[in-house]
Amino acid sequence: YKNRNDVRAITDFAFNELKATTKPSIVNALMRIYSSTFSLNSDNTEKLGEILNTKTELLGQKWRRILSKFPDYLVSEQAPETIAESMISMENPWVSLKQVGMNDPFASGIMDYAHEAYVTRLAPDLDNQETIERLFEWLIPETGKNKTTGNVIVVEALIDHWLNQTPPEPIRQYITENLISLYDDPRIRPERWNTVDQKYKDVLFSWLTKEDLRFFTSVVDSTQRDPMWVPRRDFWLKLYDEDLIDQAWVAFCPGAERYARQHLSTGRVGLSANRFARQTGRPDTSILILKIGTKIFVDGCHNYSTHVWNTSDPV
Repeated sequence: YKNRNDVRAITDFAFNELKATTKPSIVNALMRIYSSTFSLNSDNTEKLGEILNTKTELLGQKWRRILSKFPDYLVSEQAPETIAESMISMENPWVSLKQVGMNDPFASGIMDYAHEAYVTRLAPDLDNQETIERLFEWLIPETGKNKTTGNVIVVEALIDHWLNQTPPEPIRQYITENLISLYDDPRIRPERWNTVDQKYKDVLFSWLTKEDLRFFTSVVDSTQRDPMWVPRRDFWLKLYDEDLIDQAWVAFCPGAERYARQHLSTGRVGLSANRFARQTGRPDTSILILKIGTKIFVDGCHNYSTHVWNTSDPV
């Protein structure tokens, strides 16, 4: 209901009740509301924080621990920055925040803003492997627990250093695999990437193209011995090295697909099963689809004719 005049009577009643109450249950309930509905642009958040600041003696032990660690927690314009600054000094922010009393550091509300402030503080050093790993340790703190919200600032902070230069291969691969693990492949789930600026997505598309080309060639190298494949492979990889390939997609034949799935569990986090397709029209042929400028090229192993289309061709 932030800044809505049509419900002002209800919110005013809640604020007046909070001012008058001596019941811990009401104060603790509104403390939860302050945390979960926190917004830097909300008069309600600011007012709620001010009133709660006069009722701290009625708060439970959990909230008192949080206020002890973050004295500005109820000062809305300062709280996210205070939390983020503290996170910088924590060896493991996820564990430390839980120890302070934040049962779910990924909960919406105040921690959304703290997350943004934390990433902003890390951003200048995100060309460094150690800092990049620190960020992903926050985003993926334990098995089955990922922070999938707040992705725009993460993607842009990570890729901004590489808009005009090429990262070292280990850094490129590490960023790519972890971003895909968190937010899915932008070519397959573009809706999750809609708010990311196109220039950052273009860099990631290029990185994914290289990853898919390498994975495709490694699988085909391991699953068939057709002599026509090797020169084709070297040709396409040469074109990639010359920055001529914009995007790439892969469709394996059944045997190669089985091999690919078996080798997904070797620590390649980003190479999820939906990164490639399956074709059954030719039993021994794996297909590589490439966008180069205004053309779509389709090539394959095992005596396959290369096909070329205009990207504007509806057929």
